[in-house]
Amino acid sequence: MKGKMLSLALLAALLMTVFASAAAEYGVIYTEADCLYSNELEVLGQDHLPQFTETYGIDLRVDVLTGIGNFDSLEDAATAIYKEYDYGYGEGRNGVTLTILVHEDGDGVAMDEWYVYAAGDSDELTTNGPWNVYPNLNEVLTEENWSGDAKQDTKALEAAVVGMRDGLEKFVLAGGVVGSIWSPVTGEMLQEEPAAEEILSDSPDSFPAAGESIGYVTDTAGIMTAEERQLLTQAAKAVSEKHGFGVYIITVDSFRDVIGCSDVFDGATALYRAYNLGDGDEHKGVLLLLSMAERDYSLITYSDYGNFVFDEVTREEMTDFFLDDFRYDDWYTGFADYVAVCDEFLTDGPDKLNSEVTAKTGIIFLVPLIVAAVVILILSMKMKSVARATEAEAYAEGGLHLVRSYDRFTHATETRRKRKESSDGGGGSSRSKSSGGFGGTSGKF
Repeated sequence: MKGKMLSLALLAALLMTVFASAAAEYGVIYTEADCLYSNELEVLGQDHLPQFTETYGIDLRVDVLTGIGNFDSLEDAATAIYKEYDYGYGEGRNGVTLTILVHEDGDGVAMDEWYVYAAGDSDELTTNGPWNVYPNLNEVLTEENWSGDAKQDTKALEAAVVGMRDGLEKFVLAGGVVGSIWSPVTGEMLQEEPAAEEILSDSPDSFPAAGESIGYVTDTAGIMTAEERQLLTQAAKAVSEKHGFGVYIITVDSFRDVIGCSDVFDGATALYRAYNLGDGDEHKGVLLLLSMAERDYSLITYSDYGNFVFDEVTREEMTDFFLDDFRYDDWYTGFADYVAVCDEFLTDGPDKLNSEVTAKTGIIFLVPLIVAAVVILILSMKMKSVARATEAEAYAEGGLHLVRSYDRFTHATETRRKRKESSDGGGGSSRSKSSGGFGGTSGKF
């Protein structure tokens, strides 16, 4: 009897060791199917999902099982795993898990069923959180996508992880979770209703006089509902106050009519100046302007720090997050993506700046050392030449040749980079421009 109990204990310990090692390899993604492996899964499990947890206070986990043991259902197994392995974040143990049951099939796996489980002390999360994940997962977790080919099965798992993360993020940014969950990036609790000063008019039809203030979200084109404007205002304000850097959204029917400018970039900068946007004395900020008649956008930033954090390459990356939504007239999702990616790049800003300073400091110290070394080497070579030349003929006429050297530049090359287009079509090439302390990228949506 003792031997049997010892064997069971060793088996349990072994299973926990295997579970822990797999979880360590993939971070918060655990899989019992060895063929499901990719660098993308490692990045998602070790970086992206933990970052989501730190930002929003909701633990995200993914478990891929090849069996459920003595449990009656996958739901029971998911619930037990959540409790057994101490899932959940903070005192409220808030979290959402995706549990997938698969079996070996050919060179890969086939999916049997899946289940989304939410737990914690937030009724909003446990009641509505899973429902905001289902639309994304329903498209991915199908028999067709799990065909028994390891590469395709792994891609399907990657898409499922991203779908769960994105669905929950939109849920939080839309104010779907209140009370015990952090607001976007501030660490403060979301409120049931936005503060009165954050609520814009239900029917915005014109800008106030120049010099007066406008909110973080100004929708004169009327493409969003009042509720959507309120929720976006709340999110943009949270990001702006966290970083001390204004994040703004403006929509107009036509930048030509409202501002009298012939270029959407000039229109965006004119609005930025007219309404004194930006944070602090330096007016640090970033603005996304949509002009509906032309379907033009301009993403501009102001201040030295703003142009450093949101440089041309970064702005090009940012547009990938929202242009696909705008092409399908999904305005709210596109703006929510814009606010979220602004927070991401502003969060990385200090590290980026420190790296730049470190690199420049290294160059400042390294270049003089290299120059000194070259000079010493040249002088050393000359000294050796003097030592060897014992006869005057070495300095006779014809022994020394001085040649004038110069560089001639016959042309200059300008490189233009076209934006990567969506396979769904729509949109056009982007162009970058800078003027008067502003940097910007503009194009079609």
